[in-house]
Amino acid sequence: MRLPRDVAFGAEVPVTIACSGDVREPVMELIERLAAFPKPSTIEVRDEEPLPERPGL
Repeated sequence: MRLPRDVAFGAEVPVTIACSGDVREPVMELIERLAAFPKPSTIEVRDEEPLPERPGL
């Protein structure tokens, strides 16, 4: 699970994650919602520069 940097935990720190209620969405409903987003006018060109190695990942 990816968390924002503001929500970080130290190495070897136990964390409990609890779900409350039905947080899952039917797949077809999710697809319909994603399809309703506006389409971009152009496709952004990806940067060609190499990404630095990130230790620990």
